[in-house]
Amino acid sequence: MLDGEQQGSPSGIVTFLFTDIEGSTRRWEADPDVMRVALETHNKVLRESVEANDGHVFNYTGDGMCAGKSLSRTGENMTSAEMATYALDQIEQARTDLLRADGST
Repeated sequence: MLDGEQQGSPSGIVTFLFTDIEGSTRRWEADPDVMRVALETHNKVLRESVEANDGHVFNYTGDGMCAGKSLSRTGENMTSAEMATYALDQIEQARTDLLRADGST
């Protein structure tokens, strides 16, 4: 749960990002050393991407992350469809950053 008093926590209309590494249990069992590096990379790249876009990471969930970002005052007048498009753009940017760190792009 977000603590509105916590410095940097989003407020107002907030876009949330939740990540999960697909198949992580199987991957941990197959090669824990590789998975440890993959998880560290996942967390570092996404944290940097979230923070670079004025977002706030508020939880790590083992193999995932939870983050939020307040919409600007302009964003408060957005329609639901515009907010969804904005959220998808932010998620795509985080995905691109993660793939770039992995050398996939």
